[in-house]
Amino acid sequence: MKRKIIFVAITIFVIVWLLMTSATGIFTPGTRMYPIDDYSVRGILKDNNELDNEEIVSMLVFLTDRVDITTLDSEMNQQKITLQERHKTVVVSLQQKAEATQGDFIAYLTERQSEGRVVDFKPYWISNLIRVDAPISEFQNIRKRDDVLEIYYNYEIELIEPVRNQPDTQTINRGDPENGVQAVRAPEVWDLGYTGEGVLVATIDTGVDGNHPALAYRWAGVADPNYAGHPEWAWLDAYSGQNSFPFDYNGHGTHTMGTVCGGAPGDQIGVAPGAYWIAARAIDCGGGIAQTVADAIESFEWMIDPDGDPGTNWDVPAVCSNSWGLITAHGYPPCDETFWSYLDACEAAGIVILFSAGNEGYSGLRRPADRATDDYRTCAVAAVDAHNPSWPIADFSSRGPTYCTPGGDPAIKPDIAAPGVDVRSAWPGGGYYDIDGTSMASPHVNGVVALMRQANPDISVQDIKQIIYETAYDLGPTGEDNSYGWGMIDAYEAVQRVLDFITPDLECEGELSWVDIEPGVVVEGSFTVENIGDLGSLLDWAVESYPEWGNWTFNPENGTGLEEGDTVTIDVEVIVPDEPEETFSGEIKIINSENSSDFCIIDVSLATPVSQFQSNQQIPSFLQSIIERYPILRQVLGL
Repeated sequence: MKRKIIFVAITIFVIVWLLMTSATGIFTPGTRMYPIDDYSVRGILKDNNELDNEEIVSMLVFLTDRVDITTLDSEMNQQKITLQERHKTVVVSLQQKAEATQGDFIAYLTERQSEGRVVDFKPYWISNLIRVDAPISEFQNIRKRDDVLEIYYNYEIELIEPVRNQPDTQTINRGDPENGVQAVRAPEVWDLGYTGEGVLVATIDTGVDGNHPALAYRWAGVADPNYAGHPEWAWLDAYSGQNSFPFDYNGHGTHTMGTVCGGAPGDQIGVAPGAYWIAARAIDCGGGIAQTVADAIESFEWMIDPDGDPGTNWDVPAVCSNSWGLITAHGYPPCDETFWSYLDACEAAGIVILFSAGNEGYSGLRRPADRATDDYRTCAVAAVDAHNPSWPIADFSSRGPTYCTPGGDPAIKPDIAAPGVDVRSAWPGGGYYDIDGTSMASPHVNGVVALMRQANPDISVQDIKQIIYETAYDLGPTGEDNSYGWGMIDAYEAVQRVLDFITPDLECEGELSWVDIEPGVVVEGSFTVENIGDLGSLLDWAVESYPEWGNWTFNPENGTGLEEGDTVTIDVEVIVPDEPEETFSGEIKIINSENSSDFCIIDVSLATPVSQFQSNQQIPSFLQSIIERYPILRQVLGL
């Protein structure tokens, strides 16, 4: 308890110091800091007189030169690039920026460390920042540097503690999917053939019991041969660095992952039992050392590129749910932007980021779930009681509105609801627990996203969220509201909608051109048709029209089921019209049989000789010399 009080006291001391120095540049416009009077722990500082400018604190120092993720994401949206291309573009851009700009500051910190003025530091590329542990007074010098944009306190973080947490006393292996899994209509999606197979999911939590029967065979570190010899690509222990096999001393993380993808040979507790999982242990790990924002940063940086190769994305999860957050009592101010840049980088790279709304009821949402800079960031998940047929909102589920908007105006939060009352899922040691909390709700949404990504592997983060909102089962007041958001998530309707997003796109390549062709002969050529549409799309195509002159044959003249990325070659034969001295032209039109507005054109041209001696190449050599001596012969011969 004493250690906790000291931490809070240091936090307040730093906040006061930051407020006093904000006018000189440590915070930039748009960063939200609030007066000390806003904190319920006000006054503790005066009881801890030992705190002074030599107190060691941990700060996050953001550099001025940064990647504009919002602009980069917009450019990639316009280009309609694949998720793999997205991942490479984002990671390489972030890493190159950090490599090009962090050198001078790292050299400075290294020198100050040798002088005993910096205790420790660690650079991160995901948002071009460096964690610095040093006396408070040292940051007076750091903030004056031209390459420093802003400095944040490295706050302590914690999971969203369950409202109720008790062992399950019912029979293990009871067969049917859990009530919450059925409520989101996951079994109906399984019947369509989508279980999350081939999709990678993730959580950042207290860890996962890698030996639990419902989860052991789904950990990517053992289930996927691509991870052979590299368990650290599938498991990060940001606390102690034990990255060889997943474990969980708390239980919270095992429970949340079980709801995402748990299944046979354990109980059917997961929404996407066909998915593989990876996880980071960064929250409430015990051992007397608090987990901080820096641990979360390390986890997000790992998750965006687990194998360290920007050119691959098979190791990158489709979705990550986070059942943790911060409140004002932690010293973390409302609407603080500390996490935003990391989350934006992950989503720009193709990872759907979800946060539990919190268990604070009408006291509001936790950070960063309270963010509402647009319709999609950050996706906050409320909890409903799926055991009650009317699906009432849980009394503990955090409500909106939020004021974390660009102009400070109120916005509706949370965004979506999912089962979060009496949720039965895995617990370390092979058992199962029943738990209440929004921590249990966001994993249901995580699993639904996995089902959607299997059905449409290249669908964007923004489209996934939009579909989830549009297909939700409306609860409470009509439309979006500050309890349920858009309503209860509906996996079946969401998957049906993403299937509609899978569309082929027709493209042709080639040109047919023949010159000096004798009338009546047969000429040959070819062109190709390619499906450049969405991953998983199938193209039905047909030759719709071609020139009226000549006698045309196409082999084949139509086709079905051309997969994305595949091409087909169409061989062409034309019987040349029996008309000398003519030039023919035209075009061949090939259409998408399911969408006639999607078509392509192949240009065609053909020329027959204009006379017996159309060119000097057709005149015998002995006549050419005579014609050159007697030019009048050209008129006689019609040359």
